[in-house]
Amino acid sequence: MTDAGWELIDDEKVIALRNELKSLKDQLEAEKQKTLDTAARFEREAVEAANEHGKKLEAQRSEVDSWRQRLDEEKTARKERELMLHEQLSNEKKQLETALKEKQKLAEECANLKTVHEAESKNALAATENQQKHFHSMLDQERASAAASIRDIVEKQQKQEQQASREFANQLDELKKQLQEEKKQSEQKLQEEKTKAHEAKRNWHKTAEIEKRTFELEKRKASDELEKVKQQLAQAEREKSMLEQAKRLDEEKKQEQVQFYVKKNEVMEQEVQNFKQEAVTSRKERDAFENAVGNLKNERDQLKNSAAGIEAELKQCRETLKSLEASNAMLKCSASSSEEATKQLEKELEKKAMDGSQLHTENQQLKHQIEELNRSINASNQQNEAIERDNKQTLEKMQKAVEELTAEKKKIEHERDEVKTNYVELVETTKRSLEAENTKLRSEKEELSQEMSQLKTEMQAQQNELDMYRKLREMD
Repeated sequence: MTDAGWELIDDEKVIALRNELKSLKDQLEAEKQKTLDTAARFEREAVEAANEHGKKLEAQRSEVDSWRQRLDEEKTARKERELMLHEQLSNEKKQLETALKEKQKLAEECANLKTVHEAESKNALAATENQQKHFHSMLDQERASAAASIRDIVEKQQKQEQQASREFANQLDELKKQLQEEKKQSEQKLQEEKTKAHEAKRNWHKTAEIEKRTFELEKRKASDELEKVKQQLAQAEREKSMLEQAKRLDEEKKQEQVQFYVKKNEVMEQEVQNFKQEAVTSRKERDAFENAVGNLKNERDQLKNSAAGIEAELKQCRETLKSLEASNAMLKCSASSSEEATKQLEKELEKKAMDGSQLHTENQQLKHQIEELNRSINASNQQNEAIERDNKQTLEKMQKAVEELTAEKKKIEHERDEVKTNYVELVETTKRSLEAENTKLRSEKEELSQEMSQLKTEMQAQQNELDMYRKLREMD
Protein backbone atom coordinates (compact mmCIF):
# COMPACT_ATOMS: atom_id res chain seq x y z
CA MET A 1 0.00 0.00 0.00
CA THR A 2 2.67 2.24 0.83
CA ASP A 3 4.51 1.63 -2.42
CA ALA A 4 1.36 2.08 -4.43
CA GLY A 5 0.65 5.26 -2.54
CA TRP A 6 4.01 6.64 -3.24
CA GLU A 7 3.60 5.77 -6.94
CA LEU A 8 0.35 7.62 -7.05
CA ILE A 9 1.94 10.61 -5.39
CA ASP A 10 4.76 10.58 -7.90
CA ASP A 11 2.34 10.50 -10.81
CA GLU A 12 0.46 13.46 -9.42
CA LYS A 13 3.71 15.40 -8.95
CA VAL A 14 4.75 14.49 -12.46
CA ILE A 15 1.42 15.64 -13.82
CA ALA A 16 1.70 18.83 -11.84
CA LEU A 17 5.25 19.32 -12.98
CA ARG A 18 4.19 18.65 -16.55
CA ASN A 19 1.41 21.11 -16.26
CA GLU A 20 3.81 23.65 -14.79
CA LEU A 21 6.25 22.93 -17.62
CA LYS A 22 3.48 23.42 -20.17
CA SER A 23 2.47 26.67 -18.58
CA LEU A 24 6.10 27.76 -18.45
CA LYS A 25 6.49 26.78 -22.11
CA ASP A 26 3.39 28.73 -22.99
CA GLN A 27 4.71 31.72 -21.06
CA LEU A 28 8.10 31.39 -22.71
CA GLU A 29 6.50 31.17 -26.13
CA ALA A 30 4.31 34.19 -25.38
CA GLU A 31 7.31 36.13 -24.13
CA LYS A 32 9.29 34.96 -27.13
CA GLN A 33 6.48 36.10 -29.42
CA LYS A 34 6.40 39.41 -27.60
CA THR A 35 10.15 39.85 -27.95
CA LEU A 36 9.94 38.89 -31.61
CA ASP A 37 7.13 41.39 -32.12
CA THR A 38 9.04 44.11 -30.32
CA ALA A 39 12.20 43.28 -32.26
CA ALA A 40 10.26 43.41 -35.52
CA ARG A 41 8.70 46.67 -34.42
CA PHE A 42 12.11 48.09 -33.46
CA GLU A 43 13.51 46.89 -36.80
CA ARG A 44 10.67 48.58 -38.63
CA GLU A 45 11.18 51.76 -36.63
CA ALA A 46 14.93 51.61 -37.25
CA VAL A 47 14.34 51.09 -40.97
CA GLU A 48 11.88 54.00 -41.01
CA ALA A 49 14.29 56.19 -39.05
CA ALA A 50 17.10 55.20 -41.40
CA ASN A 51 14.89 56.03 -44.36
CA GLU A 52 13.93 59.37 -42.81
CA HIS A 53 17.55 60.09 -41.97
CA GLY A 54 18.47 59.27 -45.55
CA LYS A 55 15.75 61.58 -46.79
CA LYS A 56 16.99 64.30 -44.44
CA LEU A 57 20.52 63.78 -45.66
CA GLU A 58 19.32 64.00 -49.25
CA ALA A 59 17.38 67.16 -48.37
CA GLN A 60 20.45 68.59 -46.63
CA ARG A 61 22.54 67.67 -49.68
CA SER A 62 20.00 69.40 -51.92
CA GLU A 63 20.02 72.41 -49.54
CA VAL A 64 23.80 72.46 -49.58
CA ASP A 65 23.71 72.32 -53.37
CA SER A 66 21.13 75.12 -53.45
CA TRP A 67 23.25 77.12 -50.95
CA ARG A 68 26.28 76.58 -53.17
CA GLN A 69 24.28 77.74 -56.19
CA ARG A 70 23.03 80.77 -54.22
CA LEU A 71 26.55 81.58 -53.08
CA ASP A 72 27.77 81.39 -56.64
CA GLU A 73 24.90 83.60 -57.77
CA GLU A 74 25.52 86.02 -54.90
CA LYS A 75 29.21 86.13 -55.72
CA THR A 76 28.42 87.02 -59.32
CA ALA A 77 25.77 89.52 -58.22
CA ARG A 78 28.19 91.04 -55.70
CA LYS A 79 30.84 91.39 -58.32
CA GLU A 80 28.33 93.13 -60.57
CA ARG A 81 27.17 95.24 -57.62
CA GLU A 82 30.75 96.16 -56.77
CA LEU A 83 31.28 97.32 -60.32
CA MET A 84 28.05 99.33 -60.18
CA LEU A 85 29.00 100.79 -56.81
CA HIS A 86 32.45 101.74 -58.08
CA GLU A 87 30.77 103.53 -60.97
CA GLN A 88 28.31 105.19 -58.58
CA LEU A 89 31.16 106.22 -56.30
CA SER A 90 33.02 107.79 -59.18
CA ASN A 91 29.86 109.60 -60.27
CA GLU A 92 29.10 110.69 -56.71
CA LYS A 93 32.69 111.91 -56.26
CA LYS A 94 32.19 114.08 -59.30
CA GLN A 95 28.83 115.26 -57.97
CA LEU A 96 30.40 115.97 -54.57
CA GLU A 97 33.16 118.00 -56.17
CA THR A 98 30.56 120.01 -58.10
CA ALA A 99 28.47 120.31 -54.92
CA LEU A 100 31.50 121.57 -52.99
CA LYS A 101 32.11 124.14 -55.69
CA GLU A 102 28.45 125.16 -55.55
CA LYS A 103 28.71 125.28 -51.77
CA GLN A 104 31.67 127.64 -51.99
CA LYS A 105 29.79 129.77 -54.51
CA LEU A 106 26.72 129.81 -52.27
CA ALA A 107 28.87 130.74 -49.26
CA GLU A 108 30.36 133.61 -51.25
CA GLU A 109 26.88 134.68 -52.35
CA CYS A 110 25.70 134.48 -48.72
CA ALA A 111 28.63 136.64 -47.60
CA ASN A 112 27.91 139.15 -50.38
CA LEU A 113 24.20 139.18 -49.55
CA LYS A 114 25.03 139.59 -45.87
CA THR A 115 27.29 142.58 -46.54
CA VAL A 116 24.67 144.12 -48.85
CA HIS A 117 21.96 143.52 -46.27
CA GLU A 118 24.08 145.01 -43.47
CA ALA A 119 24.81 148.07 -45.60
CA GLU A 120 21.14 148.46 -46.52
CA SER A 121 20.04 148.01 -42.91
CA LYS A 122 22.64 150.58 -41.76
CA ASN A 123 21.44 153.03 -44.43
CA ALA A 124 17.80 152.40 -43.48
CA LEU A 125 18.59 152.88 -39.79
CA ALA A 126 20.47 156.08 -40.52
CA ALA A 127 17.57 157.33 -42.65
CA THR A 128 15.02 156.46 -39.96
CA GLU A 129 17.15 158.13 -37.27
CA ASN A 130 17.46 161.27 -39.41
CA GLN A 131 13.70 161.26 -40.01
CA GLN A 132 13.08 160.80 -36.30
CA LYS A 133 15.40 163.70 -35.48
CA HIS A 134 13.63 165.84 -38.08
CA PHE A 135 10.23 164.85 -36.69
CA HIS A 136 11.39 165.58 -33.13
CA SER A 137 12.69 169.01 -34.14
CA MET A 138 9.43 169.77 -35.98
CA LEU A 139 7.40 168.59 -32.99
CA ASP A 140 9.49 170.70 -30.59
CA GLN A 141 9.05 173.77 -32.81
CA GLU A 142 5.31 173.22 -33.17
CA ARG A 143 4.96 172.55 -29.45
CA ALA A 144 6.89 175.72 -28.62
CA SER A 145 4.81 177.78 -31.07
CA ALA A 146 1.57 176.28 -29.73
CA ALA A 147 2.64 176.96 -26.13
CA ALA A 148 3.61 180.54 -27.01
CA SER A 149 0.31 181.14 -28.81
CA ILE A 150 -1.63 179.64 -25.89
CA ARG A 151 0.29 181.85 -23.45
CA ASP A 152 -0.42 184.94 -25.58
CA ILE A 153 -4.11 184.04 -25.77
CA VAL A 154 -4.29 183.41 -22.01
CA GLU A 155 -2.47 186.67 -21.22
CA LYS A 156 -4.73 188.64 -23.58
CA GLN A 157 -7.82 187.02 -22.08
CA GLN A 158 -6.58 187.75 -18.56
CA LYS A 159 -5.93 191.39 -19.47
CA GLN A 160 -9.34 191.70 -21.11
CA GLU A 161 -11.00 190.03 -18.12
CA GLN A 162 -9.21 192.37 -15.75
CA GLN A 163 -10.27 195.40 -17.78
CA ALA A 164 -13.85 194.12 -18.03
CA SER A 165 -13.95 193.35 -14.30
CA ARG A 166 -12.62 196.85 -13.53
CA GLU A 167 -15.19 198.46 -15.80
CA PHE A 168 -17.93 196.30 -14.32
CA ALA A 169 -16.79 197.14 -10.77
CA ASN A 170 -16.75 200.86 -11.63
CA GLN A 171 -20.22 200.62 -13.14
CA LEU A 172 -21.49 198.73 -10.09
CA ASP A 173 -19.96 201.35 -7.79
CA GLU A 174 -21.65 204.11 -9.78
CA LEU A 175 -24.97 202.28 -9.69
CA LYS A 176 -24.59 201.67 -5.94
CA LYS A 177 -23.85 205.37 -5.42
CA GLN A 178 -26.88 206.36 -7.48
CA LEU A 179 -29.11 203.93 -5.59
CA GLN A 180 -27.78 205.15 -2.24
CA GLU A 181 -28.38 208.78 -3.23
CA GLU A 182 -31.89 207.99 -4.41
CA LYS A 183 -32.52 205.99 -1.21
CA LYS A 184 -31.30 208.92 0.89
CA GLN A 185 -33.53 211.30 -1.04
CA SER A 186 -36.53 209.01 -0.60
CA GLU A 187 -35.75 208.62 3.12
CA GLN A 188 -35.44 212.41 3.49
CA LYS A 189 -38.75 212.87 1.74
CA LEU A 190 -40.34 210.25 3.98
CA GLN A 191 -38.86 211.96 7.06
CA GLU A 192 -40.21 215.28 5.88
CA GLU A 193 -43.61 213.79 5.23
CA LYS A 194 -43.55 212.06 8.63
CA THR A 195 -42.70 215.38 10.36
CA LYS A 196 -45.49 217.05 8.46
CA ALA A 197 -47.87 214.29 9.52
CA HIS A 198 -46.81 214.65 13.18
CA GLU A 199 -47.31 218.41 12.99
CA ALA A 200 -50.72 217.88 11.45
CA LYS A 201 -51.52 215.38 14.22
CA ARG A 202 -50.50 217.88 16.91
CA ASN A 203 -52.57 220.54 15.30
CA TRP A 204 -55.63 218.33 14.80
CA HIS A 205 -56.55 217.34 18.35
CA LYS A 206 -60.23 217.79 17.84
CA THR A 207 -60.41 215.76 14.67
CA ALA A 208 -58.62 212.69 16.08
CA GLU A 209 -60.51 210.10 14.13
CA ILE A 210 -59.92 211.89 10.83
CA GLU A 211 -56.24 212.40 11.63
CA LYS A 212 -55.95 208.72 12.64
CA ARG A 213 -57.42 207.63 9.36
CA THR A 214 -55.17 209.98 7.41
CA PHE A 215 -52.15 208.81 9.41
CA GLU A 216 -53.01 205.14 8.73
CA LEU A 217 -53.40 205.90 5.05
CA GLU A 218 -50.06 207.70 4.98
CA LYS A 219 -48.49 204.87 6.96
CA ARG A 220 -49.79 202.31 4.49
CA LYS A 221 -48.55 204.34 1.55
CA ALA A 222 -45.17 204.81 3.21
CA SER A 223 -44.94 201.05 3.90
CA ASP A 224 -45.89 200.39 0.29
CA GLU A 225 -43.19 202.80 -0.82
CA LEU A 226 -40.70 201.10 1.49
CA GLU A 227 -41.66 197.68 0.12
CA LYS A 228 -41.27 198.99 -3.41
CA VAL A 229 -37.85 200.40 -2.55
CA LYS A 230 -36.93 197.06 -0.93
CA GLN A 231 -38.11 195.21 -4.03
CA GLN A 232 -36.02 197.53 -6.20
CA LEU A 233 -32.99 196.88 -3.99
CA ALA A 234 -33.63 193.10 -4.19
CA GLN A 235 -33.95 193.40 -7.96
CA ALA A 236 -30.65 195.28 -8.09
CA GLU A 237 -29.01 192.58 -5.96
CA ARG A 238 -30.48 189.90 -8.25
CA GLU A 239 -29.03 191.66 -11.27
CA LYS A 240 -25.73 191.92 -9.46
CA SER A 241 -25.79 188.17 -8.74
CA MET A 242 -26.72 187.53 -12.39
CA LEU A 243 -23.78 189.62 -13.54
CA GLU A 244 -21.48 187.77 -11.15
CA GLN A 245 -22.86 184.45 -12.40
CA ALA A 246 -22.26 185.52 -16.03
CA LYS A 247 -18.72 186.52 -15.08
CA ARG A 248 -18.24 183.14 -13.36
CA LEU A 249 -19.57 181.33 -16.43
CA ASP A 250 -17.15 183.28 -18.64
CA GLU A 251 -14.29 182.33 -16.32
CA GLU A 252 -15.38 178.66 -16.36
CA LYS A 253 -15.53 178.74 -20.17
CA LYS A 254 -12.04 180.17 -20.29
CA GLN A 255 -10.77 177.54 -17.85
CA GLU A 256 -12.41 174.83 -19.98
CA GLN A 257 -10.70 176.25 -23.07
CA VAL A 258 -7.35 176.27 -21.27
CA GLN A 259 -7.93 172.67 -20.12
CA PHE A 260 -8.90 171.76 -23.69
CA TYR A 261 -5.60 173.19 -24.97
CA VAL A 262 -3.72 171.37 -22.21
CA LYS A 263 -5.44 168.10 -23.20
CA LYS A 264 -4.57 168.77 -26.85
CA ASN A 265 -0.95 169.30 -25.87
CA GLU A 266 -1.05 166.04 -23.87
CA VAL A 267 -2.52 164.24 -26.92
CA MET A 268 0.32 165.63 -29.04
CA GLU A 269 2.83 164.41 -26.47
CA GLN A 270 1.11 161.00 -26.44
CA GLU A 271 1.42 160.82 -30.24
CA VAL A 272 5.11 161.67 -29.92
CA GLN A 273 5.47 158.90 -27.33
CA ASN A 274 3.65 156.49 -29.66
CA PHE A 275 6.03 157.46 -32.47
CA LYS A 276 8.98 156.78 -30.15
CA GLN A 277 7.47 153.43 -29.19
CA GLU A 278 7.04 152.57 -32.88
CA ALA A 279 10.70 153.38 -33.46
CA VAL A 280 11.64 151.17 -30.50
CA THR A 281 9.44 148.35 -31.86
CA SER A 282 11.13 148.68 -35.27
CA ARG A 283 14.51 148.35 -33.55
CA LYS A 284 13.21 145.36 -31.61
CA GLU A 285 11.97 143.78 -34.85
CA ARG A 286 15.40 144.31 -36.38
CA ASP A 287 17.01 142.66 -33.34
CA ALA A 288 14.45 139.84 -33.59
CA PHE A 289 15.39 139.42 -37.25
CA GLU A 290 19.08 139.16 -36.33
CA ASN A 291 18.19 136.70 -33.57
CA ALA A 292 16.19 134.67 -36.10
CA VAL A 293 19.24 134.53 -38.39
CA GLY A 294 21.34 133.37 -35.41
CA ASN A 295 18.67 130.79 -34.57
CA LEU A 296 18.78 129.53 -38.16
CA LYS A 297 22.54 129.11 -37.87
CA ASN A 298 22.12 127.29 -34.56
CA GLU A 299 19.46 125.04 -36.12
CA ARG A 300 21.87 124.26 -38.96
CA ASP A 301 24.55 123.31 -36.42
CA GLN A 302 21.99 121.22 -34.52
CA LEU A 303 21.05 119.45 -37.75
CA LYS A 304 24.71 118.70 -38.36
CA ASN A 305 25.03 117.35 -34.82
CA SER A 306 21.85 115.29 -35.25
CA ALA A 307 23.27 113.92 -38.53
CA ALA A 308 26.43 112.91 -36.66
CA GLY A 309 24.24 111.22 -34.02
CA ILE A 310 22.31 109.41 -36.75
CA GLU A 311 25.60 108.24 -38.23
CA ALA A 312 26.64 106.92 -34.81
CA GLU A 313 23.31 105.11 -34.49
CA LEU A 314 23.82 103.65 -37.97
CA LYS A 315 27.24 102.46 -36.91
CA GLN A 316 25.70 100.81 -33.85
CA CYS A 317 23.06 99.17 -36.03
CA ARG A 318 25.79 97.97 -38.36
CA GLU A 319 27.70 96.56 -35.40
CA THR A 320 24.58 94.70 -34.27
CA LEU A 321 24.17 93.42 -37.81
CA LYS A 322 27.78 92.29 -37.70
CA SER A 323 27.14 90.37 -34.48
CA LEU A 324 24.03 88.77 -35.99
CA GLU A 325 25.90 87.89 -39.15
CA ALA A 326 28.73 86.41 -37.03
CA SER A 327 26.17 84.21 -35.24
CA ASN A 328 24.72 83.14 -38.58
CA ALA A 329 28.23 82.56 -39.98
CA MET A 330 28.58 79.50 -37.72
CA LEU A 331 25.87 77.81 -39.79
CA LYS A 332 27.50 78.95 -43.04
CA CYS A 333 31.13 78.11 -42.37
CA SER A 334 31.92 77.38 -45.95
CA ALA A 335 30.94 80.83 -47.28
CA SER A 336 31.91 82.96 -44.22
CA SER A 337 35.17 84.42 -45.54
CA SER A 338 33.73 85.49 -48.88
CA GLU A 339 30.58 86.90 -47.26
CA GLU A 340 32.56 88.90 -44.69
CA ALA A 341 34.76 90.37 -47.41
CA THR A 342 31.75 91.29 -49.50
CA LYS A 343 30.00 92.71 -46.43
CA GLN A 344 32.99 94.89 -45.61
CA LEU A 345 33.02 96.13 -49.18
CA GLU A 346 29.30 96.80 -48.99
CA LYS A 347 29.77 98.66 -45.69
CA GLU A 348 32.48 100.85 -47.16
CA LEU A 349 30.34 101.50 -50.19
CA GLU A 350 27.35 102.30 -47.97
CA LYS A 351 29.51 104.66 -45.88
CA LYS A 352 30.65 106.40 -49.03
CA ALA A 353 27.07 106.56 -50.27
CA MET A 354 25.93 107.95 -46.89
CA ASP A 355 28.72 110.55 -46.97
CA GLY A 356 27.66 111.55 -50.48
CA SER A 357 23.99 111.75 -49.48
CA GLN A 358 24.97 113.75 -46.38
CA LEU A 359 26.89 116.24 -48.49
CA HIS A 360 23.91 116.43 -50.83
CA THR A 361 21.57 117.09 -47.90
CA GLU A 362 23.98 119.72 -46.52
CA ASN A 363 24.00 121.44 -49.90
CA GLN A 364 20.22 121.36 -49.96
CA GLN A 365 20.15 122.77 -46.43
CA LEU A 366 22.52 125.54 -47.46
CA LYS A 367 20.31 126.31 -50.44
CA HIS A 368 17.30 126.36 -48.16
CA GLN A 369 19.13 128.65 -45.71
CA ILE A 370 20.08 130.98 -48.57
CA GLU A 371 16.45 131.05 -49.66
CA GLU A 372 15.43 131.82 -46.08
CA LEU A 373 18.05 134.58 -45.92
CA ASN A 374 16.67 136.03 -49.14
CA ARG A 375 13.18 135.81 -47.68
CA SER A 376 14.33 137.50 -44.47
CA ILE A 377 16.08 140.22 -46.53
CA ASN A 378 12.87 140.75 -48.48
CA ALA A 379 10.93 140.81 -45.20
CA SER A 380 13.37 143.38 -43.76
CA ASN A 381 13.01 145.47 -46.92
CA GLN A 382 9.23 145.24 -46.57
CA GLN A 383 9.56 146.24 -42.92
CA ASN A 384 11.71 149.23 -43.91
CA GLU A 385 9.09 150.19 -46.50
CA ALA A 386 6.37 149.80 -43.87
CA ILE A 387 8.40 151.98 -41.48
CA GLU A 388 8.78 154.62 -44.20
CA ARG A 389 5.03 154.46 -44.85
CA ASP A 390 4.37 154.78 -41.12
CA ASN A 391 6.74 157.77 -40.97
CA LYS A 392 4.88 159.39 -43.87
CA GLN A 393 1.57 158.68 -42.15
CA THR A 394 2.87 160.17 -38.89
CA LEU A 395 4.06 163.25 -40.82
CA GLU A 396 0.63 163.59 -42.39
CA LYS A 397 -0.97 163.11 -38.96
CA MET A 398 1.31 165.78 -37.49
CA GLN A 399 0.47 168.17 -40.33
CA LYS A 400 -3.23 167.46 -39.83
CA ALA A 401 -2.82 168.00 -36.08
CA VAL A 402 -1.07 171.33 -36.73
CA GLU A 403 -3.87 172.34 -39.12
CA GLU A 404 -6.45 171.31 -36.53
CA LEU A 405 -4.60 173.30 -33.86
CA THR A 406 -4.55 176.39 -36.09
CA ALA A 407 -8.26 175.89 -36.86
CA GLU A 408 -9.02 175.49 -33.15
CA LYS A 409 -6.92 178.56 -32.42
CA LYS A 410 -9.00 180.55 -34.92
CA LYS A 411 -12.18 179.08 -33.44
CA ILE A 412 -11.06 180.06 -29.93
CA GLU A 413 -10.24 183.58 -31.10
CA HIS A 414 -13.68 183.76 -32.73
CA GLU A 415 -15.31 182.47 -29.54
CA ARG A 416 -13.29 184.97 -27.52
CA ASP A 417 -14.56 187.77 -29.78
CA GLU A 418 -18.09 186.42 -29.38
CA VAL A 419 -17.65 186.32 -25.59
CA LYS A 420 -16.40 189.91 -25.70
CA THR A 421 -19.39 191.01 -27.76
CA ASN A 422 -21.76 189.06 -25.53
CA TYR A 423 -20.15 190.59 -22.46
CA VAL A 424 -20.45 194.10 -23.93
CA GLU A 425 -24.05 193.41 -24.90
CA LEU A 426 -24.76 192.04 -21.41
CA VAL A 427 -23.23 195.14 -19.81
CA GLU A 428 -25.25 197.38 -22.12
CA THR A 429 -28.44 195.42 -21.44
CA THR A 430 -27.79 195.61 -17.69
CA LYS A 431 -27.19 199.36 -18.03
CA ARG A 432 -30.41 199.73 -19.99
CA SER A 433 -32.33 197.60 -17.51
CA LEU A 434 -30.91 199.61 -14.59
CA GLU A 435 -31.71 202.87 -16.37
CA ALA A 436 -35.22 201.59 -17.09
CA GLU A 437 -35.63 200.60 -13.46
CA ASN A 438 -34.32 203.98 -12.38
CA THR A 439 -36.84 205.64 -14.67
CA LYS A 440 -39.52 203.37 -13.20
CA LEU A 441 -38.44 204.33 -9.68
CA ARG A 442 -38.51 208.02 -10.63
CA SER A 443 -41.93 207.63 -12.20
CA GLU A 444 -43.12 205.76 -9.10
CA LYS A 445 -41.67 208.54 -6.92
CA GLU A 446 -43.46 211.10 -9.04
CA GLU A 447 -46.66 209.08 -8.70
CA LEU A 448 -46.12 208.93 -4.93
CA SER A 449 -45.53 212.67 -4.83
CA GLN A 450 -48.70 213.17 -6.88
CA GLU A 451 -50.60 210.88 -4.51
CA MET A 452 -49.16 212.81 -1.55
CA SER A 453 -50.24 216.07 -3.13
CA GLN A 454 -53.69 214.59 -3.73
CA LEU A 455 -53.79 213.46 -0.11
CA LYS A 456 -52.75 216.96 0.95
CA THR A 457 -55.47 218.47 -1.19
CA GLU A 458 -57.98 216.00 0.22
CA MET A 459 -56.76 216.77 3.73
CA GLN A 460 -57.04 220.49 2.95
CA ALA A 461 -60.54 219.94 1.65
CA GLN A 462 -61.41 218.00 4.81
CA GLN A 463 -59.82 220.78 6.88
CA ASN A 464 -61.90 223.31 4.99
CA GLU A 465 -65.00 221.22 5.63
CA LEU A 466 -64.08 221.04 9.31
CA ASP A 467 -63.59 224.79 9.36
CA MET A 468 -67.00 225.19 7.74
CA TYR A 469 -68.54 222.88 10.37
CA ARG A 470 -66.82 224.91 13.11
CA LYS A 471 -68.08 228.15 11.68
CA LEU A 472 -71.57 226.70 11.41
CA ARG A 473 -71.38 225.55 15.02
CA GLU A 474 -70.15 228.95 16.08
CA MET A 475 -72.95 230.51 14.10
CA ASP A 476 -75.45 228.23 15.85
